[in-house]
Amino acid sequence: MPAIRFVLLFSLSCWIGTLTAQPKKGYTIPPDTWLLRINPMGLIDPIETNLSLGTEYRFHESWATSADVAYVFQSYNVRNAKHAKGFIVRPAIRKYFDRGLNTYVEAELHYKMVSSTVEDWVGRKTVNGVAAYQEYKRFHARKNVGGLHLKLGVQESLNRSHRLWLEVYAGIGVRHRWLTNDLPSDATYQFMRSMFATNLNEERSTVPAFVGGFRLMYKIN
Repeated sequence: MPAIRFVLLFSLSCWIGTLTAQPKKGYTIPPDTWLLRINPMGLIDPIETNLSLGTEYRFHESWATSADVAYVFQSYNVRNAKHAKGFIVRPAIRKYFDRGLNTYVEAELHYKMVSSTVEDWVGRKTVNGVAAYQEYKRFHARKNVGGLHLKLGVQESLNRSHRLWLEVYAGIGVRHRWLTNDLPSDATYQFMRSMFATNLNEERSTVPAFVGGFRLMYKIN
């Protein structure tokens, strides 16, 4: 049901955008155009620092597909984690409804996996939440996040050749998170999280998402 509601909301947004768009003069990115893009916001992400690169393909004057892939090289989810790594994938489809300003509405899928290596004392032979003894172990905690986003954005050319572009966007969505680790079945561990990070002691949760940022893009053809 959430997926069906999301599709209906995206369709409604496209229809409203088409009705309200006002034609304006300006450069229009033609069909069959590829753009490379980078998202600098990932480098200052307070939870999972990442480097995000992507591409957009304008297959129609008012429709495009896009995708971003990010490498997560640092995570602040677990205070005592030795190191962390992971990746993010975001495929999307968008409709432009004001070709002069290149304003768009976009439906985006989101998937993230981050694995943290932890070395700490772990409770063993746990019964009713009480551990018989403590053991110092090295283990991995993995966070998986899947979600849907609905975003509004605008693109503006930054130079006369219309090669370099700036994109600004904001949106809402929903994300589902599930957590795994490779601890023994009789082990317990209380994760110590950083400020603003997710609670890794909750195995599954669904939360609203608020997204926003900007991208730098380069038109390659």
